[in-house]
Amino acid sequence: MASLLSFLMFVDVLPVPVWWLLCEWLWGEYLCARIQLASLHGPLILFDDRHIEWRHNRWQLVHTRLLTSRLLIIELKHAHQDYWLAVSRDACSDKDFRLLSLFCRNC
Repeated sequence: MASLLSFLMFVDVLPVPVWWLLCEWLWGEYLCARIQLASLHGPLILFDDRHIEWRHNRWQLVHTRLLTSRLLIIELKHAHQDYWLAVSRDACSDKDFRLLSLFCRNC
């Protein structure tokens, strides 16, 4: 989005003050998203019955998707809360990531 705004400013579609206001608005959105992302960290404990313990709660594993060899998306459900949790290979060791992806494929 920021690159699109920069492009529009350079081709004289957006005046500089409007471009600046839009960037200020996007900075706040970025900070809110970053704070929410930072709260989604924590260790995962796997159980055999399609449950995962995360953030001191027991979550039910609803759906998983292996997007690439480096990114795994897990849908978790607890009471009335649903989360899509993204796990990258950078977040854990290679062995742990392989175990998690095998666990998600077998569930």
